Amino acid sequence: MRRDLVLCAMAVTALLGQPAKAQETTLRAVSFVRLDDVWGKLFVEFVKRVNDNGKGLVQIRMMGGPETINQFELGNAIKTGVVDIGMLPGGFYQSLFPAALALSISTKSPIEQRQNGAWEQLNKLHNSQVNAQLLANYGFGVPFHIYTSKPIEKADMTGLKLRTVPIYRPFFEKLGATTLQTQHAELYTALERGVVDGYGWSLWGLKEQGFLPVTKFRIEPGFYSGNVSVLVNLTKWQALRPDQQAFLSKTAIDFEQDFVQVATRQSDEERQKQDSAGVKIIKLAPADADRFVTMARDAGWADVQQKAPADYQQLRALME
Repeated sequence: MRRDLVLCAMAVTALLGQPAKAQETTLRAVSFVRLDDVWGKLFVEFVKRVNDNGKGLVQIRMMGGPETINQFELGNAIKTGVVDIGMLPGGFYQSLFPAALALSISTKSPIEQRQNGAWEQLNKLHNSQVNAQLLANYGFGVPFHIYTSKPIEKADMTGLKLRTVPIYRPFFEKLGATTLQTQHAELYTALERGVVDGYGWSLWGLKEQGFLPVTKFRIEPGFYSGNVSVLVNLTKWQALRPDQQAFLSKTAIDFEQDFVQVATRQSDEERQKQDSAGVKIIKLAPADADRFVTMARDAGWADVQQKAPADYQQLRALME
C-alpha cells in the first residue's frame, strides 16, 4: 500500500513537471501599402509562409493596409501595441527612429548586416527607440528613381519642383530642387496640374499606384535602395516563447534570402511596364552619374549624422 502511494506521488510529480501543451499565438499585422500593391503582395507572401508552417505555433492575422492605419501613424501603432506587426519603410517612422535613412543608403544587404553586427546594432536601436523587434527587412537592391514630366540633362535640378517625403528630401535639396510634400493620394493631380514636376519612387509599383499616365521620364542611375522593415511590438515579442521567436526569425531570414531572386525578376517586369507605358529613360553622362550617386550618399549620411549623432559613426562603419 505504501509502495502504491509512493508510485502515485511520483506519477503526479512527473505529470506536474511536464510542460503544458504549447499554445498557438495569433499576431495582428498591418501593411503600409495596399495588399494588392507589389510591396504589399510580398508581405502577404511572408504572412502566408508563417501561417502555412506555423500551425499550432504562431499565426498572423492580416488587418489590412493604409485604410486600416495611416502610413505615417503605423510606427506609433507598433510602438504602443495597437498592432503586433507592421510592415513599413524606415522613412515612415523616422520620427521614432532618427537614423532611419541608414536603412536605405546602406550598401550592405540584410544578409550581410546579420553577419557583420549591423543588424544587432539596428535591433538594439529599434528596441530602445521604437519599442520594436526588427524581424525582417527586404527591398535591398531595388533602386529609387527620380521620375519627371520634364527632361533634365545633368545632376542639377535647380528650378524643378519635386514632390518629396523625408527619406529623400536631403538629396533633392542638395540637387537644388524645390521640394514639396503632398499627400500620397494627391500626387497624380499635382503632376497633372503642374504643381510638381516630378517625384521620387522606387523602381517598383508605378502601375499599381496609378502614376504611369503622368510620368514621362525616369532618371538613371537610381539612388538608395528599397527597404521595408517588418517590426514586431517589443512587448509582444518578449511575451512569445523561445520556439515561437526562433520560428519567426528563421522564416524572416529565409524570406530575405529568397528575395534576392524575386528582386531580379520583378525589377525586369517593372522596367517593361514602364517601357510599355511610354516612360523614357534619361541616362546621365558618366561624370554626372557618379556625382549624382555620390551626392545621394553624402546627403543621406549627413542626415543621419544630424538626426542621430550618437549612432552615426558606428552605423556608417557597419553599413557602408
